[in-house]
Amino acid sequence: MRIYLIGFMGVGKSKMAKAVSAKTQLKHFDIDELVVHQRGTTITKIFEKEGEEQFRIYEREALKATFGFDNCVVSCGGGTPCFFNNIDEINRNGISVYLKLDVSILLSRLEKDKNERPLLSSLSKEDLKDFIHQISKERSEYYNKAHVTINAFNLSANALIDQLEQKGIQLR
Repeated sequence: MRIYLIGFMGVGKSKMAKAVSAKTQLKHFDIDELVVHQRGTTITKIFEKEGEEQFRIYEREALKATFGFDNCVVSCGGGTPCFFNNIDEINRNGISVYLKLDVSILLSRLEKDKNERPLLSSLSKEDLKDFIHQISKERSEYYNKAHVTINAFNLSANALIDQLEQKGIQLR
């Protein structure tokens, strides 16, 4: 079984995947961490030196590698399902779970750590808000293809596990 957590940056995919892994027998993999490990450099440096397009190619390679893993929860980057045919591949190779949050909550979260995110680091608060609105609107068609959508507001790992099990997805 492979569970793929998808959703906008800042929604808590990595944190939630680690927490779910700690409470189940599932291993945890993070697409961004796989890219960093495979490329031997940071995401920020990849964006700076090679650009977003090349990063998306590396991201796809990392995603494809996860299709060979078993019994895991994979945290995807916010854009992972939105490029190439990644969402369709995710859905063929596992169970996709869209963690969804309102734009206002995303804005408050992303303001705090925008300097760590290459796509956000140069944006003012107003530009950040516009960016979140625009990109979340563009990406919603991909996110909405997920097998399961869960409101991530105040979501705990136990609550996520319970909600998935209620939908017939046994994680324990």
